[in-house]
Amino acid sequence: MIAVVAGALVSLGGPATGTAVADTEAVAPPGCSVGYLCVWSGPNFTGLPGRIAERTSIPNWSALSGPDCPAGDWSSCARSFYNNAVVCTADLWSAPNYSGTRLSLSRGTGITNPPTAPRVFSNSWRC
Repeated sequence: MIAVVAGALVSLGGPATGTAVADTEAVAPPGCSVGYLCVWSGPNFTGLPGRIAERTSIPNWSALSGPDCPAGDWSSCARSFYNNAVVCTADLWSAPNYSGTRLSLSRGTGITNPPTAPRVFSNSWRC
């Protein structure tokens, strides 16, 4: 069961509000395999899915093709996120090269419905 917890989040490029997901029984949204940071183009884990393997840091999400995204890349349209990593915390950054504002997602947590689309330009991991 996925527990949805409303709470204050440091959202990238927007106000500190949103909906966080606390996964108390380690059940990820459908399609989000163990060992990945999963992203979707829509809120609430809907739309085009994408995933990044645990411990794979990407310095610029503009290089990640997203055919359904307005600018054609994930930095322009990732709307919901879930960290289904085995060990690591996923850090999402508001600027390329792991800079700007950092949003950390512990294992088994996600963002389902940010008030505005956060712009994520890079990701890194803390293990």
